[in-house]
Amino acid sequence: MRTRDIGNFYWHNLTYPYKPKGLWETADTQEIDAPFRRGHGLAIRVPFTCKAIVIGHWRETGYSENQALTYAINGRGLKKDEVDWDVIRSIDLEKELNAKKAQGTTRENKA
Repeated sequence: MRTRDIGNFYWHNLTYPYKPKGLWETADTQEIDAPFRRGHGLAIRVPFTCKAIVIGHWRETGYSENQALTYAINGRGLKKDEVDWDVIRSIDLEKELNAKKAQGTTRENKA
């Protein structure tokens, strides 16, 4: 994800893995390239979608690269009701169908 910076402020887009209930929530952003700043902001969701825009303010951390990467991959856990199982199942089904199509194409090429 690439941030767009204006002084100490930034914005970037975000796609949730589920449709959140609220239209906004706090959102932290961690740079994984120098200067390894940490951002505090708000994620403002586009209604009826999983898309959002995050707007925030950078703060200097003094983190090393390892510390920044560790903080970045910690993320946040999903609550049980935040997982959209219908979307996950459709992705799994799509992968399975694509794999079967690829196998069918391979068999036709061999014949």
